[in-house]
Amino acid sequence: MKAWLEGQTLVLAIHRLVADAASVDTLVEELLRAVAGLPLPAPDAQTFQQHAARQLAQLDAGALDSDYDYWMHKLADGSPSLALALDRPRTATRTYTDAQTGVELDSAALLEFCRHAGARPEQVLRAAFAVLLYRHTMQSNIRMATFDGGRSEGMGRVVGPFEKILVSSLTLDSSMRFAALLEALRAEDAANLAHAALPFDKLLERLNADGFQKHELPFQAGFVWRKHEGERPGPCDVVAKIEEDQASRMDLQLRVSESSDGRHTLLLSYAAALFNSSTAAALLDRLLSLLAQALAAPQLPLEYLRLVDAEMLERLSAPWPGASYEPVPVHLLMERHLALHGQGDALVCGDDLLSHADMHAAANRLAHHLIAVGVMAETRVGLALEHGVDMIVALLAVFKAGGALVPIDPAYPVVPRRSLRSPVNETGGIVLLTWVRFSCKFAGKWTEPLGLDQSGFQI
Repeated sequence: MKAWLEGQTLVLAIHRLVADAASVDTLVEELLRAVAGLPLPAPDAQTFQQHAARQLAQLDAGALDSDYDYWMHKLADGSPSLALALDRPRTATRTYTDAQTGVELDSAALLEFCRHAGARPEQVLRAAFAVLLYRHTMQSNIRMATFDGGRSEGMGRVVGPFEKILVSSLTLDSSMRFAALLEALRAEDAANLAHAALPFDKLLERLNADGFQKHELPFQAGFVWRKHEGERPGPCDVVAKIEEDQASRMDLQLRVSESSDGRHTLLLSYAAALFNSSTAAALLDRLLSLLAQALAAPQLPLEYLRLVDAEMLERLSAPWPGASYEPVPVHLLMERHLALHGQGDALVCGDDLLSHADMHAAANRLAHHLIAVGVMAETRVGLALEHGVDMIVALLAVFKAGGALVPIDPAYPVVPRRSLRSPVNETGGIVLLTWVRFSCKFAGKWTEPLGLDQSGFQI
């Protein structure tokens, strides 16, 4: 914990290992009371040290073994990666620099829904966030971190790191209704809270010991709920502002703040190394669209909830191409990126990596050879390559040469030339790009081997 003065501002920095969010609220309130000369509330009878000692005793006595079993069974399949479309690929060395985008929610519809459904705003917003992740990944199991205060009775004002991480795991499908998802979320919360005594760091130790990837979390998304209790006592010329560190080890984290008058602020924290700000803003817009539809029609199957609002839907549904549209070939669009990011990474596949400049240089060499063997506009060029960097280079070369691409699976079974079911035969006389090791699978004449290094492809 550190404190220092900057002009007329007192800055108090507190590490999360010392105090959680509720503790910070208590510290700020007591500080303002002291500045105003007001009496401080009586301290709670218990201390955090007593709480920690009880927790250690429970661990040593095996009293939390049932909690271990519950969470190990729940997380036994490791950490399914959240299959979100990324603006930049993950790197071997992860960075945890976050950025944020936020919006003020019009809470009237949310609060009205909660009154009729008997639900809490926190649950409804978390369910909507789960739908957003499901619709973008189409993964049936959505995991996210949630946070429990972790305080027992009589410890409401004790300062310490009480807050606990719980892993929520929801199963969704396209026919599921939002109302049913909300019920499933309530049941999930009840089961998790019944096994919330186990410290999360102890669970991670057990997961790591059982082969779970070390230092990895069993989730890539999180949901944080904060409720602010309104004006704090203090002199009229003193203003308290609490800023919680947004850094996390997650791809996405939705943070919701509820004010004392029922207003809600949504802040989407995202991994800046993976997402652009425009992508995060679009995700937040889609969350609001999904939420509005779910509140209006909770019995509607999730597959019918649109990811865009009515205005965006109208724009997307407009006739295309418009009168002013001028088509641009794919390879020219890619050359625009070459001009902007010449030495930046263009292709990453396992250990293979090519910059934009290297990718275009390789594609140009191959395109010139294709032209030399007779490829011109609309010449059909077969591509029988495995997925990887070379496939993209070859595809780009075909476009540059003006050819028409004919994708062929190299694992396609050998078919006699007379069979009309062969994709090679159906396309007529074509040039075929393939690896030397695949050439025996395809009939036809072959010229000299050619590739990125003049040794990999056969034509």
